[in-house]
Amino acid sequence: MRNLNYTFCELFYFNHDELKQPSINIILLCVKLTISIFLLFFIFFSYSVRAETIRLFDAQTGVGNAIVNAFAQDSNGFLYVGTTAGLYVSSGGEFTRVDNENNAIFKNVTALAGGSDGSLLVGADNALWMRTGFSFHKVPLKLNAKLQFSVLGKDFIVLVGEGAAKGGGLWRIHHDARKMPVVERFEDDTQHVPILLGNPLTTLSLHVLSSSEETLWIACGRALCRNRDGSTVVFGTREGIPADEWLALTIAPDGTLIARSAIHFVRISVDKDIDVEDIPTSSSRSSTSSFFLIATQSGSVITQENSSLLIRSSSGQWKSTNFLSKHKLGSVSSAFIDREEGIWLASPNHGIMRLAGFSVWENYGTERGFPATRISAIRRDNFGAFWLATEQGLFHYSSHDNGDDIKLPIGHYNIDVRSLLRTGDGTIWGAGKSSGLVRINPETGNIITLPSQASLTGAMALDSAGRLWIGTAQGIVRIDDPLHPPSRLSKALVLNDRRINALQFDQFGRLLALTDNVLFRQKPGEDYFEPQIDLIELGIGDGRLMTVTMSNEVWVAGIRGGLRKIELREEGSAILSSFSRNAPYIEVVTSLFRDTRGWIWIGSSRGLNVLTSSGWRHFDVNSGLISNHIIYGAINEDDDGSLWFGTDSGMSHLTAEHIFPALPELHTCITSAYINSVNLLGNPRIWSDGERNLSVNFVAPTFVGSNDLNYRYILENVDTAPHTENETFANYSNVQGQQISFDVQAIDFINARSANHAHLAAHMGSGLGRSSRFLIAFVSCGFLFFLISGGSYRRYVMVRQKNIDRAVRDRTRVMEEIQAQLRQQSRVDGLTGLLNRRTALDELSYLISSLAPGELIAVSLIDIDHFKLINDTFGHQAGDFVLEQYGLRLRQTSGPGVMAGRYGGEELIIIYPIVRKIQSVIEEANTLHRVLCMPIRVEESIVVATCSIGLAIISPGDTPESLIGRADRALYKGKRGGRNCLIIAD
Repeated sequence: MRNLNYTFCELFYFNHDELKQPSINIILLCVKLTISIFLLFFIFFSYSVRAETIRLFDAQTGVGNAIVNAFAQDSNGFLYVGTTAGLYVSSGGEFTRVDNENNAIFKNVTALAGGSDGSLLVGADNALWMRTGFSFHKVPLKLNAKLQFSVLGKDFIVLVGEGAAKGGGLWRIHHDARKMPVVERFEDDTQHVPILLGNPLTTLSLHVLSSSEETLWIACGRALCRNRDGSTVVFGTREGIPADEWLALTIAPDGTLIARSAIHFVRISVDKDIDVEDIPTSSSRSSTSSFFLIATQSGSVITQENSSLLIRSSSGQWKSTNFLSKHKLGSVSSAFIDREEGIWLASPNHGIMRLAGFSVWENYGTERGFPATRISAIRRDNFGAFWLATEQGLFHYSSHDNGDDIKLPIGHYNIDVRSLLRTGDGTIWGAGKSSGLVRINPETGNIITLPSQASLTGAMALDSAGRLWIGTAQGIVRIDDPLHPPSRLSKALVLNDRRINALQFDQFGRLLALTDNVLFRQKPGEDYFEPQIDLIELGIGDGRLMTVTMSNEVWVAGIRGGLRKIELREEGSAILSSFSRNAPYIEVVTSLFRDTRGWIWIGSSRGLNVLTSSGWRHFDVNSGLISNHIIYGAINEDDDGSLWFGTDSGMSHLTAEHIFPALPELHTCITSAYINSVNLLGNPRIWSDGERNLSVNFVAPTFVGSNDLNYRYILENVDTAPHTENETFANYSNVQGQQISFDVQAIDFINARSANHAHLAAHMGSGLGRSSRFLIAFVSCGFLFFLISGGSYRRYVMVRQKNIDRAVRDRTRVMEEIQAQLRQQSRVDGLTGLLNRRTALDELSYLISSLAPGELIAVSLIDIDHFKLINDTFGHQAGDFVLEQYGLRLRQTSGPGVMAGRYGGEELIIIYPIVRKIQSVIEEANTLHRVLCMPIRVEESIVVATCSIGLAIISPGDTPESLIGRADRALYKGKRGGRNCLIIAD
């Protein structure tokens, strides 16, 4: 909608020189004025969206104090919010108000639904409105009770009250060819007859409903009803469903129905498998009106329980969080999950809040038996137990069998340890200021101390050859064979008489050493370090912290002043890089850490700041941290990708499953297209002869990661190759030919995801003859004379300028959609969104070359079964769509650190780095195989595209070629054996 204002602005722009041209150009000016006046009135009377900004706080909360009743997202990705104050829409940023066809405010919006064809259904003030295109039409249906909406295929399903049994009804609403709403009673059309008297949808009270593309679920009476293919089936006590009042329904991404009552939780799969559980805590009957259910792509379910949120993980475990009470959200009036797994919660008198996924914090303090002291390091050993370095010594804690929680301590050691590191053999190493280097055997619990001639600073690093580098107050010490360490640490190997505060390896395997005043870099293959940066000159003397990004930038923090980002060149001086304008200002940094995703975590005395692929985020006690004071160096990543943070009063655990969800596809949308002043999105899509300048605006409405999008577009018969830009518009001058075919696609290379294509087609209409042009010129001249003589021209110019200014303000949000150019473009396969073959092989070669003794990696090759038959039967576009879906499922299902790529054609490759248990990677491959073989809907058809997988674990002496070769032989062994299987290489 903002793009329409933007196009409006362009249309009414007049060059000042044009107004000063001689009378020979008066005719052209008249024509332009005539068209402009006509379109001005057309837009004013047909387009009824007013730009009224709603407050957003930190991009999370908004809509003032209005009570939010409903959310919806249309097929283009725009989010709508229905409140007591009106209807509002957002394309990823601020909200603007949407008015109805009569240019009036929607009052008390109580229900919303977005259709699959871009339509929108609004329930407001006892009336229904249906939007198709840019127009709202009132639905001819009388309402006098509560409304509930759902979407079934291309139709809206409306439940009025509690159905026909209670004086309400169940209706089906769609639009006809003229885009006008059509209302029909919801019928059982198995035999094309109205619903029979005994049908439960007419004889039982109806409470809540939910639907997928083909299936409608309704809570009917004290049972659950499913309507599919026009027939209704009741799931009641005979099928194992408890007789209860079902208060919330939702459908998971795999089609499973999820329902809850006050005490029961039910799952019904598409195959009619039924699971019934008791909800861990029961709710008072008075709070049931605020119940909601949200199912995420990861398999988790989120619901409300009194003043807390209950989360059921994909493995079936329940957890309760105090998130609502911390944010003073006593109840939730409405909840919604958008297409990017963003969760929207609305609370009366508190506006709305959006979470990018749902952050789950587990805190470990005195209330759970942990010491209320400074925790400087957390490290899990190979047996799943935890080692904590604190002011009160070293603690050893066991964990549950599934590793999700920490039990009581096994042991306590009165040892001064500041940092912890785990080597490839599972040994835990601790560096203490006075106690020297500590070597811990987790299996036996034995601790051996290696005395040091110089006090240790806590800096430790492990290289690809398995050597351990240790920083001291008088240089760097190295242990070449940690499996057989010396009885005591030797003298410093390099950088004698310098205090080593941090050690990190860059992306080329060279060691970086941070001292008080200088940053050093190791020369390749040598025990010699060259100075790179003078920290005093940077204004950050007494350097203490350092991390290296995946693009090989070095982040350095010092005691005397903030944080710096440095680019170390191979030749010449290093370059000081600047942070983005929206980067937070952090005066004192206490911890720097880069996780395996490449995200940078910055700890301070005011909480955490993290730079993700989607921008900056902040966490503090209001977000779930146990304390805002992060201890020096106390950030660690667990084996499952979750993060541990040590603070001055305990530790916090941030689980990765909810905070970093898999991101589904985006949706590209062409918002405006003009040849000169001709709107190509109109009907019919034609332009007249002589119009030659094309401008197209597009956007991918999204709420997470919008800064990481590029747009790939091509204009047929003009562009020889597609353009890939970070702009949200394309302009062409002097376009030739009688047809236009323009295609655009949004691509996110960093998150390895791509959008559906948007296409524009138009053709040239018949031109005007000379007599027609003369008539238009004559009429236009007379019209111009009338404007000038009556003074209307001056008033028109003033109105035009006012609307230009207003349109410029309204399009600000669209201009903010401009995306940054991504540097990983050459790494990604354009069809699947996976790594391309060259990148995947490079990553595999690097992993094999850097393997430490005892470490394993695995490779699997995937081949889609009978892929040629799919192409021959459904067409090559269907084959491409199957490959796209395989790529999407691989990105969503693969575990942390796992790399997926397109090996060639219909063959894909999976790389499992650092395999600790062979059985675990086999189980992961089996799970992946089940997900990949799920049916795929291609337009109106269901394609069952199974696959064969060959899995190989690295053996001594394996090269990348030999490892892939063994996986390939296992793959074809499976294909010869009947396909649709997983074969482990010998």
